[in-house]
Amino acid sequence: MFKYSRPLIVVVILLITGCAKEIDFSLIPGPTTTPVTGGSSECQISSLKADLGILGTYDVKFTYDATGKVIKTTSGTDVSNYVYTANSIVMTDQEGEQSKITLVNGRASESVVENFVNEIDIRREYSYNAEGYLVLVKNYAQGGLNSTDELTYANGNLVQSKTTYTVGSNVETTTYEYTSAIAKNVYELFDPVAGHVDYLPGAYFGKQSKNILSKSSSTIIESDGKKSFEEVTNYVYVFNSVGYATSFTMNQTSRYFNPDGSGEDPDTYTAKFDLSYTCK
Repeated sequence: MFKYSRPLIVVVILLITGCAKEIDFSLIPGPTTTPVTGGSSECQISSLKADLGILGTYDVKFTYDATGKVIKTTSGTDVSNYVYTANSIVMTDQEGEQSKITLVNGRASESVVENFVNEIDIRREYSYNAEGYLVLVKNYAQGGLNSTDELTYANGNLVQSKTTYTVGSNVETTTYEYTSAIAKNVYELFDPVAGHVDYLPGAYFGKQSKNILSKSSSTIIESDGKKSFEEVTNYVYVFNSVGYATSFTMNQTSRYFNPDGSGEDPDTYTAKFDLSYTCK
């Protein structure tokens, strides 16, 4: 998604990826909806509530246009408005700052986030394979290449990502595991591609992983070959009878390593998210 308040986005992304990758397109459901049992009714997420433990709580409300696209999100006093064209999606927040996805044939080719951090804009370029999956992301800051993400798929799911940082040549590798459940109405918080894009659901970033994410495991290897960080996140869901995730919990354990290879005491964290829907 484009932006909510910056503390909210930073917290969410730290929970997901264990590094300071802000996602300004977070949490917004796409225009595609899923029929409920027995007929033509369709459901859209109307609100999301998060309990981040000692970090506090927040809630987000969504407003849609007649075609099912989100045109406004509200989180406390923070309001973001969205404008769609054939070639772009633009969000403007209450401070007047904008974020933009450039579309080519309905798929994101580039995204730009104003004032990502400390008045630095971030630009990302996206590349896809012949099957329609996102496989390469180039991240630019202050006009230079900051990092490159390489994504690998198997059996219709994103199974590994490798991020190589230009400065220092550190490499962050993440593996993803899935349940056997088919993914329906997947949102940023449990869509594994979200850690690599300025996210907005709705097939803007190629094909979605077909199953529900259950676990992610990350390590950072320094240029000298030593491991400096590791993190494991498990996802536990509650679904209703027609496959909508009404709540999910993220249980995360992370640990830093010293230059001599010894590990510091692990940190553990739990966050819970509740989703509400409106059906018509």
